[in-house]
Amino acid sequence: MEVAILGPLLLDREGGRIEIATPKERALLELLAARVGSLVGVGTLIEALWGEAPPASAIRTRHSHVSRLRRSLPAGVIATVPGGYRLDLPAEGVDAERLARLVASGRQALAGGDPRAARRHLREGLDLWRGDPLPDLVDTPLRSGLVARMEELRRSAEELRVDAELTLGRHAEVVGDVEVLVAEQPLREHRWAQLALALHRAGRRAEALDALQRARRRLREEHGLDPGAELRELEARVLRDDPALAPPDPLPPRSLPTPLTSFVGRDREVITVAKLLDEHRLVTLLGPGGVGKSRLALRVAGASGERRWPDGVWWVDLHPVHDRGGLTAALVRALEVTVPPGTSPRDALARFLRHRRLLLLLDGAERAVDVVAPVVGDLLVAAPGVGVLVTSRVPLGGPGEQRHRVPPLDLPGSAAELSDSEAGRLVLDRLAERGLDGGTPEERERLARLCRRVDGLPLALELVA
Repeated sequence: MEVAILGPLLLDREGGRIEIATPKERALLELLAARVGSLVGVGTLIEALWGEAPPASAIRTRHSHVSRLRRSLPAGVIATVPGGYRLDLPAEGVDAERLARLVASGRQALAGGDPRAARRHLREGLDLWRGDPLPDLVDTPLRSGLVARMEELRRSAEELRVDAELTLGRHAEVVGDVEVLVAEQPLREHRWAQLALALHRAGRRAEALDALQRARRRLREEHGLDPGAELRELEARVLRDDPALAPPDPLPPRSLPTPLTSFVGRDREVITVAKLLDEHRLVTLLGPGGVGKSRLALRVAGASGERRWPDGVWWVDLHPVHDRGGLTAALVRALEVTVPPGTSPRDALARFLRHRRLLLLLDGAERAVDVVAPVVGDLLVAAPGVGVLVTSRVPLGGPGEQRHRVPPLDLPGSAAELSDSEAGRLVLDRLAERGLDGGTPEERERLARLCRRVDGLPLALELVA
């Protein structure tokens, strides 16, 4: 079972959504979910349902509400314990607890030098927020304290996400977002620092200094305070145009295997496939085994820019996949998607991808093309920002598929053309890695003949070398 309290109450269990019609019962479940796994005392429960002046019938009525709520839920979910009640669910079954875990994971990933993972965790957490939390609880200090904790988690997630974006060099893209965050919480100094840094890195130095001055005026007018050390130090560094404030170098794409040998030739193919991928969301590289589909796909995906796919490029090996469940599991593993209790991997994957812009490289689809085709089709409909690059010996056959047949490497007509042909350069390159040069005329002639006999297939040329 899954309980969502970061907005209007939602209650899902295997088999569908459960509707809780009575406001008091919704409030009861919201309170138990906000303290999932912990004792909620009778007095606390009564305060949450009726406020600080409950009616004389509150004790009796409370029993009635608990009984009716239990009938709506799976057996044993609400436990009676000495002094009160407890919601017996894994913490991951409550969205507020998932948000707390995702914020912690995002902070840890950022501190560990993995801003892409941090951004992924934080976006997933922010996607859980749907509006005012715990809306059915009476407005008391109890509710205010619980809501304040959740809102602080959301604010931390927002700020950490911006820190991750800035680390990834996306300063120009986040300026507008940070302006909104500053307007919502003008006394949070770190947001002003983020805004000034983003503006400075975007080449808007005067505006960065103006933002810092606005922060100073706001703090003095509202609280009579001077800016803290973070803002003071940043202002000094902007004024002297500190080179350390320059944008970081773009990080390489994530989750792509690193080939152990160099990539040779294919210049026209790389340009052609990259152009197809810019214009279409599903591109399939076709060809027989050993023609170099995977290496070409990795080359194109590795050259894809952060601006095109801000949420990264992700490689998924389809060779072990035989059915739909196996494909979904492979995607979940590759993307490191968290599957909450009570949620199917398919739904968790769809939710994760819905608002992201990323490229999936699905390698080796021919063994399960009947499974891959419908899953990819569903995925592209559910996630409009996702692109898919597939390698396969046969087409997927889905709508919108753009097919590119990968040819063998071009061949040398003679020994003299060995170094000018793609096949010849590949063989010579691999020989050089082994300390051999194939330099005599006889050797070069034999190599040229071998290139032609294996029809320029890269895998065969590797074996030749």
